[in-house]
Amino acid sequence: MARRSRIVAVAPVETPATPAPLMQPSRWLRVAEAATYIASTESFIRSLVAGKKVPFIVSGKRFIFDRKDLDSFMESEKQKVA
Repeated sequence: MARRSRIVAVAPVETPATPAPLMQPSRWLRVAEAATYIASTESFIRSLVAGKKVPFIVSGKRFIFDRKDLDSFMESEKQKVA
């Protein structure tokens, strides 16, 4: 007996016309994230809070920082080259 081949129809896979948007990083950072963002340590970030050298928000027991404020702080700390 000869075997019969079976032809199976496969539905085409639909691909989205536009790719999904990439996630934007959050504007708001916690202490550990702020430390990573400015390449420092958590204790340095906490010293900035204690010295009130950078604006922050207190949410319960957490400190929250705005990326823009951290950028401004870093710009103000640049040393002038003569």
